[in-house]
Amino acid sequence: MLAGTALLALASPGAAAALGSASGPLLLVGGALIGVPHGSSDFVVAHRVMRPGLGAWWLPAFLAGYLALVALAMASWALMPLATLLGFLALSGLHFGWGDMRAGAATARPALAFAVRATTPVLPIFLVHPAGVAPFVAALGGVTEGGALHLLDALRWPLGLPWGVALALVTLPPLLGDARSRVAGRDAGELLAVALAAVVLPPLLGFGLYFCLVHAPRHMAELAADHHPTRPAAAARLVAAVVVPSALVCLALLYASWDGLAGLLDTETLVTWSLRVIAALTVPHMALEACAAWRTRAPGA
Repeated sequence: MLAGTALLALASPGAAAALGSASGPLLLVGGALIGVPHGSSDFVVAHRVMRPGLGAWWLPAFLAGYLALVALAMASWALMPLATLLGFLALSGLHFGWGDMRAGAATARPALAFAVRATTPVLPIFLVHPAGVAPFVAALGGVTEGGALHLLDALRWPLGLPWGVALALVTLPPLLGDARSRVAGRDAGELLAVALAAVVLPPLLGFGLYFCLVHAPRHMAELAADHHPTRPAAAARLVAAVVVPSALVCLALLYASWDGLAGLLDTETLVTWSLRVIAALTVPHMALEACAAWRTRAPGA
């Protein structure tokens, strides 16, 4: 679906314009159905990681730490907006890279593959769509829109060319037959689809589709496999128990506030504050995921 949407936009300028105008509503609905449930699964991960050591105190400790990190991130937006924006992008890239590499096939160039996985969902959006991204960079980073646009234009080739070469080195060998397994070919095709969506689709939609169709579903699948590796039915029930209530609550809130949000869908205000909240929630989410990964690798875990 990700590649199909990108090809549709590439083939039809009218479709591209329609997708651009629908980006706001699509992102809100996608976030309600997939994005928030993906984040709400942190409770399940925290129970598995923290309960063995803290017993009944795991939930208060989790909530206190989570809220403290969210407050720290929001304060950072107010005090150091540009540094916070850069840190948010770096953390997001690490998060995407780790998640996609864990689910992917073994590769002869793991460092290069990680770098490509970490940068592909976001970097080409900034380099290919500077005019569309500059207003949000200015609003989030506390810089002028003209300055942001000038910087993005200046970075297009110095960063875009190495990224394109690295993408080719990672994806072409599996697709041309030098693959260790079908999984390697599938991974290469998925990565190219993410790159195509980032380059062709409107900026917010390209990233939103990656997040809702690739990153979040993969996270939920790994969550289910970690808790019930040999019981598919129990794993499916766990995912449903996390996703359905969160999605229903978010959709209800979205429906109740739609009239108020409708006037903001095409403005930078809604997206700016949404990104700030997402960034604030990314910090504890990433910290918890790193803790869970470390505990999984630790001897005796």
